[in-house]
Amino acid sequence: MGLFDKFKKTSSSELTAPCNGNYIDITDTNDEMFSSKMLGDGIGIITSDSELYSPVDGEVTMIFPTKHALGIKTSNNIDILLHIGINTVELDGEPFEVHVKQNQKVQAGDLLVDVDFKKIEEKGYDATLMVVITNSDDYPDIEKNLGEKVLGEKVMKVN
Repeated sequence: MGLFDKFKKTSSSELTAPCNGNYIDITDTNDEMFSSKMLGDGIGIITSDSELYSPVDGEVTMIFPTKHALGIKTSNNIDILLHIGINTVELDGEPFEVHVKQNQKVQAGDLLVDVDFKKIEEKGYDATLMVVITNSDDYPDIEKNLGEKVLGEKVMKVN
């Protein structure tokens, strides 16, 4: 089985690791908006990988103009926000190279963004990546698989 074969075995309610890293609960992140679940439930990722891949099959619904965040909607209407770093909107897109467009269909494992995490940290920002189910109120059971994970490994199941 190849590395990307893991992505092909997911359902639309399962999210795979968009990168290698240490996966933590959203409540343990250093941003109150995320840790209080104001934007929804999810996970934080501490990674040094420079490439972020789609955790699901879906459609890119939004790319923030400063490239630090994007949204994906699955076929069963799970809304996912990938937010790269804390307060990185202030970097005005500098450390991000987006490889997708709004309304583009993506498959789990498709490259979304190249990120220069070193530059984010050099500028004094927290580089934690957030993966948030923004409509988590619609899904009472979100299972999280936390700890050290590798690209493509299942990290969340939304029921």
